[in-house]
Amino acid sequence: MYLFAEQAVLGKIRNITGLFVQFSEALRLSGIVVPVGFDARIPIMEQEFKIDGKVVRDLMELKKTPHRFSKEEAVTWHERVFPLLDAVLAWMERKWQGGGKE
Repeated sequence: MYLFAEQAVLGKIRNITGLFVQFSEALRLSGIVVPVGFDARIPIMEQEFKIDGKVVRDLMELKKTPHRFSKEEAVTWHERVFPLLDAVLAWMERKWQGGGKE
């Protein structure tokens, strides 16, 4: 999370694909079949992690058309992305704390 925060302040995000891959791996480790295509993964992430898929879609669009963030944009992205990361971490804690049982 810190790396994302620092890059957002600098106006660069290089780890969007990495977030996607790590979220997908968490799902796979819990026995969930994850499609190959990133777009097809979003509904599964929404369902499992209880996240706003629009944030993930917007991140993917941002990767296609990167630009330098203003300070206000960086704050806005932090406000959108940190709840996403928190939801995934909370999901992992619930799933794996009892040996994979919720």
